Amino acid sequence: MTANPLSPAEQLAASRLKICLALRNREPSAPPAGLETSLELLKVVVGPLAQRKPLGVVAAALVFGGVVGWVRPWRWFSGKTLFVTVLPLVLGLLLKPTQPGVKTASGV
Repeated sequence: MTANPLSPAEQLAASRLKICLALRNREPSAPPAGLETSLELLKVVVGPLAQRKPLGVVAAALVFGGVVGWVRPWRWFSGKTLFVTVLPLVLGLLLKPTQPGVKTASGV
């Protein structure tokens, strides 16, 4: 077994430095096109309302989250139905090869 010339604190600092440099050099991945469009729409619609009535937007979000938690829409599907119908659609959208500048049927 070879002795490491660095102390544990120095090894930790070197590891953190490597991680920091790797994260800085990494290219940011673009969000899926549908998500980007949804976020833009959300900014346009909810942005002005949130500036005028921020507590109202927070209250609406709490109510919406409560209703979703109470209704539990994820339980509407059985496991088989989910895997047979929804999962292939989601995987098809996520794994679809995209080319820059090429518009899909949805116009995105």
